[in-house]
Amino acid sequence: MLNHHQYDPAKLLNFLRQLLKLRNDAELSKSLNMSQALIALIRTGHRPVTGAILIVMHEVSQLTIAELRVLMGDRRRSCRMAVGCL
Repeated sequence: MLNHHQYDPAKLLNFLRQLLKLRNDAELSKSLNMSQALIALIRTGHRPVTGAILIVMHEVSQLTIAELRVLMGDRRRSCRMAVGCL
């Protein structure tokens, strides 16, 4: 897997779209059972990728949480869960 050094959740979303063979963010939002608005906010960095969102992405993609975090450039050693993030 590639090592991404700069935090960019759009890279994660793009990788998931490619992995799941989806054409656009509308299809990605349906696959993740999230609103298109939430995907857009994550893509632009206006909403964080929370622990709960990472779990949904893991369930859909079968990638590990660690792999998902690396894809978006998150190099922190731990991740805190947010309450009510979906």
